[in-house]
Amino acid sequence: MNKIRRQRLTALAASLLFLFVAGYFLLTSLSQYINLFIQPSDLLNTSFDQHQSLRLGGWVKPDSLTKSKDSLQVEFIMEDEQAQVRVVFNGILPDLFREGEAAVAEGHYIKPIFYAKSIQAKHDENYTPPELMTNKNPAN
Repeated sequence: MNKIRRQRLTALAASLLFLFVAGYFLLTSLSQYINLFIQPSDLLNTSFDQHQSLRLGGWVKPDSLTKSKDSLQVEFIMEDEQAQVRVVFNGILPDLFREGEAAVAEGHYIKPIFYAKSIQAKHDENYTPPELMTNKNPAN
């Protein structure tokens, strides 16, 4: 093997090694920021570390919302077709949050309660803000 070919192979091997090591460090450093999106049935059937940040998505069970009278704490049940999970949230709920509608809660799970740090309400593509509904011009 001549000298030029050996130098090229060495440079190629060094480049591949560098890319592999850089990719490994990138993936391991990003793994701590990954938020899994799960449904209530997955949450109950899988074991999670209680410090792991999770995103729980499902439907807010009708007539399950209870609000504390002396704080911002609310409790409700999030469900899917097979399971239900009690969610506790301390804060102001989004305006679109409704019972019977879809929502996503971000937080951690300590059996049997999901402690949410934030709540996101989901809506369909037909949503119109109340301000636009009252200001609609009948001529349009």
